[in-house]
Amino acid sequence: MNLKSNLMKWACLVLALAAVACDDDKKKGPAGGTTEGERTRTFVSGDYASGWKYFSFKKGDFIETPAKPNESLDWDVAFNRYYVKTNSGTSGKGKGGCIDSEEKNFDAVTADKNAAFTVDDSLNIMTTMGKNGKDSFNPEIECEGSNSWAWYQYKEGVWYYNHNVFIFRSADGQNCAKVIFDTYKDQMGNSGHITFRYVYDGEQDADIEQPDQPDQPGQPDEPIQAGVKKDTVESNYMAGHKWHYYSFAKGELADMTDEKAAESLEWDIAFDRNYIRTNSGEGCKGKGGALDMNKTEFDDVPNLPSSGYEEDITVTIQNSPMSKPQEIETTISPAFKCHEVKGAWFYSLGMGQGMSTIIMYSESCVLTERRKRN
Repeated sequence: MNLKSNLMKWACLVLALAAVACDDDKKKGPAGGTTEGERTRTFVSGDYASGWKYFSFKKGDFIETPAKPNESLDWDVAFNRYYVKTNSGTSGKGKGGCIDSEEKNFDAVTADKNAAFTVDDSLNIMTTMGKNGKDSFNPEIECEGSNSWAWYQYKEGVWYYNHNVFIFRSADGQNCAKVIFDTYKDQMGNSGHITFRYVYDGEQDADIEQPDQPDQPGQPDEPIQAGVKKDTVESNYMAGHKWHYYSFAKGELADMTDEKAAESLEWDIAFDRNYIRTNSGEGCKGKGGALDMNKTEFDDVPNLPSSGYEEDITVTIQNSPMSKPQEIETTISPAFKCHEVKGAWFYSLGMGQGMSTIIMYSESCVLTERRKRN
């Protein structure tokens, strides 16, 4: 049976695959509807060097960084990644502060401006990977032993969140805001994209229109497309190399060892963190392969080529950048490249430009999207 007739018999699938490292939310946010007066804000704060971002609940927006933040009453809270400071204590001359209500829903919390609020103090803060320094922030906010609302456990490869309702008192001491921190990542899993919701009990300016969030490659609006299948493969970056074998026909992972996979036709594509292999080439029985079409939309590839698919090759890669450098030999697909580095996923998230569409050839017509951040 030729390729064209085979393609006519099989529906094309789109597999939007995310090789996820460290994105398990061990503490999920509260479910339910929206509280009256609730507002949502999203902003970017990806590294300590970018500085504190100052927010006014009355304005409902971030303000320009004051010339002397410690002497200004124009801001109520400030954010630097997952750390939070209030206009109080060592951070400012205001009457702010914070209370962890230990509740998960706004409606379960009554804010009282006369309550005993925790004020800011000068404490150790992680400025860069493995380095600490002194800064002023609020010690009431805690997660996994850190004075922050989100924390990443490297040994587990997991993000933890504190989704409690936090009560913040305004700089003038007259009003309160109830705040829930939702996430520290965008839809693609990139850190430093912070979303929080709040309800303020004082007068405030008209709600501002939130800027449209950048289109997330590989995350199209629902419904995606007729006949499209979306799936996720988790691959823990800290667990070392482990291949996860996926069958397009079954639409699920195939439970098998590397030894069994070498002799099996029950899988089509495999993922090991930022590396991808197909059932083809050296060490495999399959006739698969991959072809980069250099297109950004699936509709831009109306006809599937019958040749040109690249088979897997043997390469030497580093076992883990977080451990003692150790090189191992493995097979991967050469079709997935980013800046000529073998292993597209890790480097595409950090350095990628644009997107490419990959055609995966197995017994049926299968398309998969190779995602890169613009």
